[in-house]
Formats: sequence, C-alpha cells, structure tokens
Amino acid sequence: MGLVDFIMAILPPLYVYRKPKETKRNSFYDLQRWRKLSKRHRREEPLCRECKKRGIITKGTLVDHIVAMNDGGEKWDEDNLQTLCDICHQVKRQGEKQREHRRK
Repeated sequence: MGLVDFIMAILPPLYVYRKPKETKRNSFYDLQRWRKLSKRHRREEPLCRECKKRGIITKGTLVDHIVAMNDGGEKWDEDNLQTLCDICHQVKRQGEKQREHRRK
C-alpha cells in the first residue's frame, strides 16, 4: 500500500455531492458528462493540488477549472482541471471575484 492509498484509507470521505443552485450558470455542473469527468479526475488526483504544493496532505473535495470558464478556460480540457479542497477553492474563487470586480 502506497502513502496516498494509506492516507485515503484513513481519511473520512469529505466529498459530498452538493445540489447546485438553480441557475443557468450552474446547469453545466448538473451534466452527467461533467459529473463522470469530475469523479474520474478526483480518482486520479485525490489530493488537493494547492495543499500538496505546500507539503500538506489534504483530501480533495472538488474539481476546479484552473482557468475559469468565464475567463476563457476550456470546460472539457482535462489539462485545465485540478482537484482542490474546499478551503483552497474558496481562496481561489475569492481572488477570481476580486479580479472580476476590478475589471468592472
């Protein structure tokens, strides 16, 4: 058993499917194609990428588009995807929202 397998075995499952808000923007995340891609990506990259860069082992909870779709990121390009934990995703989204606000 490798280190990642061991860690994944002892960590409680953190990913819980959240029903997206009923908006046009989130309808993408309801697509079966996205849910399958997201699940496969989390299986292949189970740890939070940002935490891992800092030497912290944290189970990833969601798949994030590195370049946001609103900024021209490709929604189906697997090279544009990363697994993040909730905290790292919130930090990233906050930065994106601040940049969006400055553009206006």
